[in-house]
Amino acid sequence: MSEYLLIDLDNFYKIYSIDDIKDEYFNYTFLPNYISIDIDILYDIYNCLDIRQLNNFLIFFYKEWSKIKENKDIIILPSAKRRKLILSKTISPNKINSKSEFNDKIKEFINDDQILGLFFINKTILFLYPHIL
Repeated sequence: MSEYLLIDLDNFYKIYSIDDIKDEYFNYTFLPNYISIDIDILYDIYNCLDIRQLNNFLIFFYKEWSKIKENKDIIILPSAKRRKLILSKTISPNKINSKSEFNDKIKEFINDDQILGLFFINKTILFLYPHIL
């Protein structure tokens, strides 16, 4: 599935380093497992971000998800069940106070759905690398 990513995740290590982690390393669990995507890279990067940055990302993600839900092309999804699932997904832009809250909020949203996980990863890429598009 790595072919669906906007960039190779190893590029994150060009701007973030695990040496930048100021707090204790948090073991995130919100992404589903992928065969061809090393999700630990993303978890390293999220550990480099502070609570303010995570909250900024949540606002960005909320806006991006709102655009998807307003997109009329969503009605052409292959199944009514999938369309209903996508349209029922919500995420609040309310602030989080810890990495644990961030993990729980995103884990509930993605709910082990690999496609939603890819969407989330690509929005992370856009947030951290806004100049790629």
